Amino acid sequence: MGAASQTAATDPGQVRSALLDDAAAVDARSRSQGTTGGALVAARARRVVAVVGTGRLGAVAVDVLTASGIGTLLLVDPREVRPSDVGVGGLREHHVGRRWDDALRDVVVLARRGTQVGDGEHDSPDVVVLVVEEGVGVLRTARLVAEGVPHLVVTVTAWGAVVGPFVLPGQTACVRCVELQVESLGDLAEDDPLHAAGPKAPAALGAAPGGRPPQSSAVAATAGALVAAEVVAYLDGRRPATAGASIDVETLDAMPRLRGWSVHPRCGCTETGVVAPGC
Repeated sequence: MGAASQTAATDPGQVRSALLDDAAAVDARSRSQGTTGGALVAARARRVVAVVGTGRLGAVAVDVLTASGIGTLLLVDPREVRPSDVGVGGLREHHVGRRWDDALRDVVVLARRGTQVGDGEHDSPDVVVLVVEEGVGVLRTARLVAEGVPHLVVTVTAWGAVVGPFVLPGQTACVRCVELQVESLGDLAEDDPLHAAGPKAPAALGAAPGGRPPQSSAVAATAGALVAAEVVAYLDGRRPATAGASIDVETLDAMPRLRGWSVHPRCGCTETGVVAPGC
């Protein structure tokens, strides 16, 4: 698409110049849905995304969300940036020793893409991203399900990372649904990452207490970009690929592999009656 065509497709009056490529990339699909790429990307500026627990993978997700034009990010991660984290998601040497959320706030501000970092007191998130390393209990996500808040659970594991499930409360499998299904490992192949991990859902796999599983830069970059893409898809009104599914990204090849999850009849999460917007 030439510059003139791109300008016509994206309406620069709606979109910051830094986001013209993003608008042009989704314009054709947007027009089939009765809108334009410019309008779709401009709407992202009104969206709020919370990222709880960042780390290397989360830093990449924050970087891509910022570049995609998300209006406000809420960042929560009190852990310290390590020397080995430098270079991932825009982090520099002067960020070492600072809290992850503070360091990433600095990165977002310096990017000058129009994204704000909120304080959480005046902003209600449209989506919550939970990045966990040592496991997350069902109760931690149960409140989000009960309140009808869409959320994407991301797990850093000993063998890579798991992106998903993206929970649309009342519609798709939640973390408890996944746990109930993974309890039965008899049908998994011996080389399946979940087989070796034991009877735990992706959201519960992680390092031993007190430790952080090592993560390759390739896995952080691949999984982090997938996280951002899933969030943007939902906010743009599309159904995320990880709604009722998760994506395994293994350290050996960083090749994403989709795994489906169904709503479990013993869970009861779909009885909330909540319908997520845009899907």
